[in-house]
Amino acid sequence: MNSTTSRAITRARASPISDETAIPRARTYPVSDEPQDGENARAFPRSDENVIRAPPQAPRMRISTWNVGSMTGRSTELGKVLQHRRINICCVQETKWKGSKSRNIGCGYKLIYHGTRAHNGVGIVMDRDLQERIVEVKRVSERLMSIKFALDNQPCMNVISAYAPQAGCANAGKDIFWEEVNDLLYSIPPTELKYVCGDLNGHVGQNTTVYNSIHGNFGYGTTNVEGENILEFASAHDLAIINTFFAKQQEHLITYKSGNASSQIDFILANRDRLKTFKDCKVIPGEPLISQHRILVAEFLLPHPIRMKKERIQRIRWKRLNEQDGGEFSLKIERYLHSEIPDERVSLIWRKFQKFCIDTAKQHLGVSKGIVQNGKDTSWWNPEIDTILKEKKRLFKQWLCSKTPEDRERCKLEYAIAKKAAKRVVAQVKALSNENFYAKIETTKEAQKIFKIAKQRHNNCLTGY
Repeated sequence: MNSTTSRAITRARASPISDETAIPRARTYPVSDEPQDGENARAFPRSDENVIRAPPQAPRMRISTWNVGSMTGRSTELGKVLQHRRINICCVQETKWKGSKSRNIGCGYKLIYHGTRAHNGVGIVMDRDLQERIVEVKRVSERLMSIKFALDNQPCMNVISAYAPQAGCANAGKDIFWEEVNDLLYSIPPTELKYVCGDLNGHVGQNTTVYNSIHGNFGYGTTNVEGENILEFASAHDLAIINTFFAKQQEHLITYKSGNASSQIDFILANRDRLKTFKDCKVIPGEPLISQHRILVAEFLLPHPIRMKKERIQRIRWKRLNEQDGGEFSLKIERYLHSEIPDERVSLIWRKFQKFCIDTAKQHLGVSKGIVQNGKDTSWWNPEIDTILKEKKRLFKQWLCSKTPEDRERCKLEYAIAKKAAKRVVAQVKALSNENFYAKIETTKEAQKIFKIAKQRHNNCLTGY
């Protein structure tokens, strides 16, 4: 039996179970013998028979690669696309950014990139859970970099972002690139996992008769010289080309399309013994970030979930100093300073004053809950918005709990009106908040605020990697 037949058998779907061996399920007819309509029919309670619970799903991770053409002006949009597609790691090519830095691109994603000139450049984007798992960052060249992640009770994961020279480039540049990739992979211990994602600028072809162990015979196009280099490289390091192991439509195989020209030049490679953990790999066409190149996404299982425990630190709400509560706090501090100070050591006097300030601030200014920040701006929030959104949620629950068709239509209409009104009010309040913010920045008295914002954005780029 050849490898193609064995893979087809592996992907074969089992036939439906027979009626004799079917697991008894909760019946959906009413308990009483009286006829009732389908609207009011209910299932038996759990105590009547054993309920078969579905097993918990295995943790999954989604990794992708995308030639973005340029990161200039596309950071926020890229973060929104990755959030919408639930992607954990994305290797990007052609960032066209100089330097070796990192940057928050929004929606909880951070980009670590490397480039030596305003041309080429590679980077790796990761979500909030993986940002604290970084062990090592290697910036080899403007076409190659890697990041090592330490996971719980499983081998380390090495993600490599690669951007191979185009077909028209000199052979010397191509040889240097593949030598750097080989040296990078040889430096990784054999017990660790390797994922090579990038624009390799080669065609591995629809099928092959030589590299059946690493090529799944579900590729696209015909093999060229650069594709042969990719196949030889994957075979030397025992890496499977993941997007050739899943039968897809052509639109879900093509990674580059310009006019009538279409090709498959972006690939995701992983350890061949990890091939069975991959559940899907396909191209997602239609994302408006860039018209020619398309994002390639693969989904695989993890043996253990990635758990991130972040301590919640309660903080005093010092921003309320300019409000009425802040006036009462300042008055109490002033009275304390004008009171008689006992003749004690300076350190003891200072500790008492510090404790008095903190206790008084907690009493008058309040303390935050210490919720982990998600990067969202909440300066525009006010009690009026809170009331409007609570009413919208109440109408939504009322719509879900409605029984008759008449009530359903009425509640649906009420919810739609409330949703539209809430959306309009939120947009207006946000616009007003932005106008007030810009007005404060333009005044000379708020110069310190400008430096504070600039310093905060600068610190976001200083991660030590």
